[in-house]
This record gives sequence, structure tokens and C-alpha cells, in this order.
Amino acid sequence: MLYMQRTPFYGWLVELLGGEANGFALVPPTQFLVLGMATLILFGAVQYYGASARAALAVTLPIPFSNSALLFLNDVHPEILATSLVLVGLACLMALCRGAATLPAAVGLGLSLGAAYLMKPAFIMFIPVVPSMAILLLRLRGASWRQCCLPVSLVAVAVTLPFAIYAGLRYAETGSFQVVSYGGFQSSGMSGLMLRPETIAKLPREHRDRAAFIVEQRDALAAQGQMLPIPLNSQNVRSFPSAALGYFDVLARSNDNVLYDIVSGTRGRSESWVEFDQSLQAFTIAVVKAEPAYYAAWVIGATTRFVGLATVANATFAVASFALAGLFCLAVLCGRVTKAAGGAGSRDLAIVAVIVGGYTLANYLPSVLMTFPARRYVDTAALLLATFPLYALFGVWGRWFQPSHREPALKSHWSQVDLSELPPSAR
Repeated sequence: MLYMQRTPFYGWLVELLGGEANGFALVPPTQFLVLGMATLILFGAVQYYGASARAALAVTLPIPFSNSALLFLNDVHPEILATSLVLVGLACLMALCRGAATLPAAVGLGLSLGAAYLMKPAFIMFIPVVPSMAILLLRLRGASWRQCCLPVSLVAVAVTLPFAIYAGLRYAETGSFQVVSYGGFQSSGMSGLMLRPETIAKLPREHRDRAAFIVEQRDALAAQGQMLPIPLNSQNVRSFPSAALGYFDVLARSNDNVLYDIVSGTRGRSESWVEFDQSLQAFTIAVVKAEPAYYAAWVIGATTRFVGLATVANATFAVASFALAGLFCLAVLCGRVTKAAGGAGSRDLAIVAVIVGGYTLANYLPSVLMTFPARRYVDTAALLLATFPLYALFGVWGRWFQPSHREPALKSHWSQVDLSELPPSAR
């Protein structure tokens, strides 16, 4: 089990639900139910922490209508279940930072988030991100830096402990202190694309043969039309930085060719998968050290793709943004935008920014630093991004279209008029 490329936990659940015997019929409804429950729990936790119902609704309403839910809910894949567990973990974090039932909330946080990243190891970056979120949430509640120490330490222990236990068991058995032995292989697609002939001499000797093989095979596949070559730049030169910054989708399209058609062939006959993954991890680190400018170009280009898919190709974000723009224009045209209707929920916005920002950041980091941002990764990362336009949309509607919010402004205007100065016919 500990030597597997994937953790077995989701597979166990699928088998518990009948697996292939019933055609996986129970998997989609179970995932739907868990996602729905997680959404409701998060909605309650955001309000319990101190945010308004409007903010809580803005955070949770995008979830059931997100690309991730609509595209992957019926798949036999850990994406939806692991995401649901992260949402429950965030709810526990909100409760813990509210200051009530601290120990039960910490246990819930550790169990839910630990189960999430053990089921989907790409969620591992929540380990450093969640304690940072805890600091911000505690400070928003008025806690001093000294008062933050104990709860933040509790959060850090809670989110790290499942990793430490499982990775420790794997280390004792396999010599690899990781959740799975897959990160090295996954990141080698990036390093394989970054290679150029001049890079080979910069690498340690133990990596040069593999690098030379990858460059040779990559060029051969491109010449045969089996993968896309690096495009020519304006100087008629094949430039990786130019492609990464301006045409990153070409690299994204070629990533799997490098992984499965080339890098897979560099595994030794007597080499275990764990040893192979560890050697590829060392190889990628060596390539990044040899070509830091290329790696920087990769991160920038990958970020461009990530942001584009997370916003423009995000259905809930796009619909909410267009609705906000349309409603705001309507409010202006109808003359309902007044100073009296102003005001901003700065506390709500701060809470929303911590929740959405922390969740998105934890998903963004592995998507661009270790591999390319595939559509599934980005859809999961962008799950909560529609919160911002939705919160603004609710604000525009509440301030400028609800009668209860327009009448005080009208009364305020007439209260400044001295009726005794008006003629009797106008009184």
C-alpha cells in the first residue's frame, strides 16, 4: 500500500459503496450529498465567525454551480470528496478562530484536512497556508499577537499531524517521507520541457544521461509531428522563455508527451517506482538550479494560464461579474446611485478575502511551481472566486434596489427643507 503511486483511501470508499459490482452507481449521489453538507457547514461557520449572511451566501453559493461540481460530480475520482473535506476543514478553522470549542474544532480541522490531502496529495499546501489563515482570522477578531500563539500552534499541529504520521510510516517502509511518490514524476514534465542542449553540461553528472535522452527524444517526437515543438520567436529562434511567457498552452499541450512518451522510458529495469520518483525529483531540482530564468518564465506563464482559466473560463465568476456590471449600470441609469446609499462592509470583505484567498493560494502553488495548471486543478482552485463579484452584486442590489434602503435617503433630503417657507399649495 505504501509503495503505491496513489493513496488507497478513495478506492476503499468506492469499494465500500459497491464499486464495479453496481457500476459505481452510489458514488455520484454520495459525492453530491457530501458536497452539499460541506457547503451548508461552511455557510453556518462563516456566519458563526462573525460575517454577515450576505458574505456567507457569497462564499458558498458558487460551490454547487462551480465548474468543478458541474464537471466532476459524476466522476469516480477523489476531487469532489477531497474538496468537500477541505471546505469542512475551513469551517472548523472559522469555529476555532471564533474562540469556542477550540479543541474539538482543532480535531475536526486535523481530521478533515488530513483526510483531504491524504486523498488528494495536491492539497498538501494547505499545511502551511491554513496556519497563516488562522493568524489573519484571529487578528480580525481583535486578538493580540500574544493571544494568537496558542491557537495558531494548535492549528499547525492539527493540520501537520496526519501528514507526519502517514509520511513517517512510508519513510520507515520505503525511505520516502512523502504522502505519495508521484511529485518527482509529475514535475519532470516541466523540467523536461525546460531542457536545452546547453543545459546538460550545467547538470551534475548523474543527471546528464537522462537529460541528453530527453532532449534527443523530445526533438525527435517534434520532428515526427507527435508533439508540439517550441515555437519560433521574432528572431526565428526556438526560445523556451518566449514560449512560456507568450504561448504557454503549447507547453501545457506537450507536458504529457514528455511525461509518458519520454521520461517514463528513463526508469531502470531494477529501479522501484519510489526510487524512480526520488531520482526524478532530484533531476527537476537540478534543472531548476541550472536554468533559474527558464523556471521563472515557466511560473509566470503558468500563472497567466491559471488566472485566465480561473476567471474567464469560470462560469460562476463570469456570470456573477456580468450580472454585477449590468446591475450597476442599471442603478446608474435609474438614478439610484447616491451618497446616501453608500457604505462598505469592510469587515465582511476582509473575512471573505482570507477564506477565498487562502483556499485559492493553496491550490495555486502546486499548480504552477511543480507542474502546469491543468483544467481540473484550476477549476478546483477557482471554486470560491465568484465570491467577490457575488458579494458586490448582493451589495448593489441591497443598497440601491431594496425599498428599505432607498427610503431613508429620500427622508433625509426632505428633512432639510423648511416647509413653512413653501406656499400653501406646495405643502
